[in-house]
Amino acid sequence: MTDNYPGLYDGAADSAALVINAIADEAIEIGSPVIPVAAGTGEKSPRVEPTTDGTLAIAGVVVGGDANGIWVDGTTTNDGSAASAAGESVKVVTRGRCKVRVDGSTGGANSNIAIGDPLSASGTDGVAQRAVASDFVFGRALQASTAVQDAILCEVTLEGVL
Repeated sequence: MTDNYPGLYDGAADSAALVINAIADEAIEIGSPVIPVAAGTGEKSPRVEPTTDGTLAIAGVVVGGDANGIWVDGTTTNDGSAASAAGESVKVVTRGRCKVRVDGSTGGANSNIAIGDPLSASGTDGVAQRAVASDFVFGRALQASTAVQDAILCEVTLEGVL
């Protein structure tokens, strides 16, 4: 596991990114692509949570939150949490550049992420992979990865189905 964009501990990669506040529906690691889900009782906006289904529409990538987690060395077990439980606030990049957690070693069509490759949710909660046909493309890789749980820079574009 490698953090391919060291020095960015949380937040978007630049001020041009669009960042929204959302409420987590479960614990969420920093760098996780998330989907919108039903709002909680009395809430007006949808909550967000990671998914293992690459065909679902991604809302964006979590870059911080109430748990104040930061990128440490890029491994899920050692990274800080953006939200440690449901109901906590998270920051989500909906357009623009940020770091995302990826798996470039899944094998088959999803392996070996190259610069410019489309990204979708993987079969692991909170991790992205190279998109294949019928996946929802939420962004483009701005760095390459061939390893499990790399942290790479991406451009969140919310392009839709590949």
